[in-house]
Amino acid sequence: MQSDNIKNLLDAQQDVLKIIVTGGPLNDVLVRICEMVEVVFHDPKAHCSINIINDSGKICGGAAPTLPEGYLEAVQGIVIGPKTGSCGTAMHEKRLVIVENIYQDPLWEDFIELAKNFNLKACWSNPIIDYKNKVLGSFAIYYDDFSAPSELQLDMLSRFTDLSKLAIERHYSSQEISWLISKLNQSNEQLKAFTSVLPDLAFILDEDCRYLEHYGGSSEFLYAQKSLFLNRTVDDVLPKDVATLIKKSVHKVLHTKSDQQFEYQLNVPAGLCTFEARITELKYYESDQPKMRHVVLIARDITDKKNAEQAIEKLAFYDPLTELPNRRMLIDRLNVVLDRIKRQKKFSALLYLDLDYFKRINDSLGHSEGDEILINVAKRLQPIFRSSDTLARIGGDEFVVLLENTEDSAELVSEEASIVAKKILEAFQHPIATEKSEYQLGASIGISVISDQVEASDDVLKQADAAMYLSKKQGRHQFTFFDPFLQKIIDEQLELENDIIFALASGQFTAFFQPQVDMTGAVIGVEALLRWIHPERGIIPPLSFLPVAEQYGLITQIEQCVFADACRLYQELAEKQLIDDQFTVAVNISAIEFRSPKFIQNLLDILEQFNLPANHFKLEVTESMLVHDIDDTIRQMQELKSHGFRLSIDDFGTGYSSLNYLHAFPIDEMKIDKSFTDKMLESKSGQAVINAIISLAFNLGIKVIAEGVETDEQYQQLKKRYVSGIQGYFFAKPMATPDLFKWLTEQSSRS
Repeated sequence: MQSDNIKNLLDAQQDVLKIIVTGGPLNDVLVRICEMVEVVFHDPKAHCSINIINDSGKICGGAAPTLPEGYLEAVQGIVIGPKTGSCGTAMHEKRLVIVENIYQDPLWEDFIELAKNFNLKACWSNPIIDYKNKVLGSFAIYYDDFSAPSELQLDMLSRFTDLSKLAIERHYSSQEISWLISKLNQSNEQLKAFTSVLPDLAFILDEDCRYLEHYGGSSEFLYAQKSLFLNRTVDDVLPKDVATLIKKSVHKVLHTKSDQQFEYQLNVPAGLCTFEARITELKYYESDQPKMRHVVLIARDITDKKNAEQAIEKLAFYDPLTELPNRRMLIDRLNVVLDRIKRQKKFSALLYLDLDYFKRINDSLGHSEGDEILINVAKRLQPIFRSSDTLARIGGDEFVVLLENTEDSAELVSEEASIVAKKILEAFQHPIATEKSEYQLGASIGISVISDQVEASDDVLKQADAAMYLSKKQGRHQFTFFDPFLQKIIDEQLELENDIIFALASGQFTAFFQPQVDMTGAVIGVEALLRWIHPERGIIPPLSFLPVAEQYGLITQIEQCVFADACRLYQELAEKQLIDDQFTVAVNISAIEFRSPKFIQNLLDILEQFNLPANHFKLEVTESMLVHDIDDTIRQMQELKSHGFRLSIDDFGTGYSSLNYLHAFPIDEMKIDKSFTDKMLESKSGQAVINAIISLAFNLGIKVIAEGVETDEQYQQLKKRYVSGIQGYFFAKPMATPDLFKWLTEQSSRS
């Protein structure tokens, strides 16, 4: 290639680059490229054409300023394929297509007439393909005569194909910066002004890592002023570690032909920033060093992204209240310790800590006070432990300490765990202070010694949890080591969980119903009481399995079974005309279910199955459930009322509800607990409590039902006090549905 041709080629290339970056309509840019190419070719028989295709593979635009008028319009809408002339085939097959004689080439057999009409005899076409390997269009040279390209012409064809690609890609990505492009001219200084507003930094480096050009990005992200780094190497400008990283990446790009991506940090005027860099080989020519190879380094500030990732990681692995590691991080670290123990045949320990009496404080004073206590507990505990240990909050008032150092014997680990447990107990010698008050708390601790015999992290937690519960049973504020007896308890709980799952699947859970009567003895409703009818063990009382059901998340399914039985009962009673419209079925609701976001919809779905209105059903909640987030509780209760449900406070007087809020709850009924009914005849104070509850309810316009009425004397005393209803063995025990039908039929015949 002669030097004059090289100069013409490079000059044309620079001119085209200026046209591209100074913006303007894409068609104008493509026309200018064609004109430049034809000047370089310097052959009146050569005509440049640039086609653009859309996502459907149709030719939808382009430029061909010297082709016969009408040809460009004639090819619009043609769908590219394997035999669609030079351009269509090149785009379809993503390869250079050289046709020296259009009239004899099979690629043109469907378009020969078109070519003849415009006196086109040869066509060399190169597909324009972006970095994602997507075809954008084609760059072609048409000839008025039969012709084959020279080596120089092929080289120019390739170069101007790349320039055309750049123009089309820039057009597709220029919507946000088009207002800038329109203000820039062809000068290199205006090019720099345009690129300087781009968020990314771009540097052209030679193979010696010498800075040649800089584009884009705010100067706030430059490590040095341009005058201090242009024409200098990265070793001259950057810190040693960053310079070494860039040099290694440049070397790898030039030797492997593959792009390199990495991250680095620099303390720039904008502050300590993290950059994501990508290095790609670049065809860039220096007139004084034509054999020098070059790369472009694109650096993007990802500091905000990194900060966001760290924030997400914090949410994923840390408790948002105490900022301690959460269960997920604990499990990850515990698994690492387990692997180490199994490899090294050593021992470690885990301590499971639960605050004594915290639930009572939390229920009576609310979550905000409870949260402040938990934060202060975490702050008090953290100084006790070594940096190698993990203190985590895994839920509620439950904390876990993982001793990550391993020992050669269980005795050494047990001794160390005992020392840690004593320090924890000592930390609670002084009250925990909040802005409102001080609270004397204790801690019950369970310790599991971890050996290579332990199979999984869940086993360790369950063992320590079981030991912690034993500490509570033995008097609280102490620590207990796990032993095989506790493992038996864990195994029994797991077995019970499996039994509950099977019982749900096989319909073993059902509701028994205990009648409720008014002062005349007339039946006004029933309360649905959960029973587990086990095929081998008979009727299993709820207290023996409900805690496990709640612990393993099965309580919702069980309560839905009870509510479905309640609906089924009401439907059958109404069909048998054994009840009137005032008859209600009371159903107990657990705290877990009441707080579930799907709770109300689940009830409504079951009612819809039986085509029943909600006003036939009374939902019973306990006092302690009401003091959790009072505003949300009131909202939940008001929504239930809006659907027609009636609401009752069960076992009134045994919880921790505040009388200050009682008037705000939209309740219909209070139930006097059996413990008060039992004491009614024992003393005047017992009667005073009953009188106080009834008086309070009367003043609030709330009905009262007395539970646990077992004697006629209790009944007569309550009749004098005008309670709304009575429930107890004096009238009837809880019954299965067939027995209830029989009982109601007998009651009807007596009346």
